[in-house]
Amino acid sequence: MAKQTYNRIYTPERWEKVNKYNKQLLDDYILQIRSEGKSEKSIKQYYNDARIILIYIMEELDNKQLYRLNRKALRNFVLWMQDNGMSAARINRMLSTTRNLFNFVAEDDDYEEDFEDCKVNPNRLKGLRKEKARDIIFLTNEEVMCIYNSLVKQERYSEALLCAFLYDSSCRRNEAFQVTREDISIEANFTKNEVTGKRGKKFRLIYHQLTKEAYGLYMEHRNDEEQHLWETRHGGPAAYETLYNQIVSWRKILLKEMGVEKEFNPHSFRHSSLNNYENGTHYMCEKLGKRFTLQELQLLANHSDISTTQSYLEDKSTDKLLEAFGM
Repeated sequence: MAKQTYNRIYTPERWEKVNKYNKQLLDDYILQIRSEGKSEKSIKQYYNDARIILIYIMEELDNKQLYRLNRKALRNFVLWMQDNGMSAARINRMLSTTRNLFNFVAEDDDYEEDFEDCKVNPNRLKGLRKEKARDIIFLTNEEVMCIYNSLVKQERYSEALLCAFLYDSSCRRNEAFQVTREDISIEANFTKNEVTGKRGKKFRLIYHQLTKEAYGLYMEHRNDEEQHLWETRHGGPAAYETLYNQIVSWRKILLKEMGVEKEFNPHSFRHSSLNNYENGTHYMCEKLGKRFTLQELQLLANHSDISTTQSYLEDKSTDKLLEAFGM
């Protein structure tokens, strides 16, 4: 985009008014493309283009979240860019950034729930290829414990704590990333401070014995007083994307220890935790002698709608149908 066009549209005052959700989404998107090895020059270009998009949404579309846009809004965005003197090449680049943002929302674990409600059909946006819906990967309690025990054995204590905390709390990766050293205590069951979840909702996260065990081991081997909780394998604070890479690396553990090949990701732990609480196989179910109801899981997952919680669980409709026919 020509520098004079950008400077005419972007001002700090306008940017301040852009809603926090869209700003956070942009920050996460920039982290993603940085992890892909894009040059700093390209990253700056993406960032500036995206800021113009979000300013347009703020001024012309009531500051809506990105996933609430519709096709008409995108058509009008093209007209708006033309009115602001952008060339055809610049408009095509801006549309490319828009598509990339929608792709990011669709594929990122922390935004997939929002994308389910998106009013734009990305397959009808020019240049977007139709993506096959990703399969939900569920881990059994035995598989989670296998990963956890292997991490402890390898003295990867930060990762062992991450595994335990995700499985105990059913939280999202973004929520876990906000947890600091002081938030976990052997004597407590909720994080000391609240985290910020979807749509700015604030809540504390629950954890249990596995998290406390991992936390105790981890603290025994921490030789600093820093407040960050998650670390790289070489020490030092872990970045947001580092958590993703660590979790994906656990696939090798499962394959080596149990001969099981599953392409799970961070969000698989949220699905698996809720699913195992519901079917009674989570280690806490055995400890408490109970299975958790859908209403209880809704509270645990901090979902506004119980149908969202239901969608996180394994589809048992086929099994029920076979059972009804005595098969």
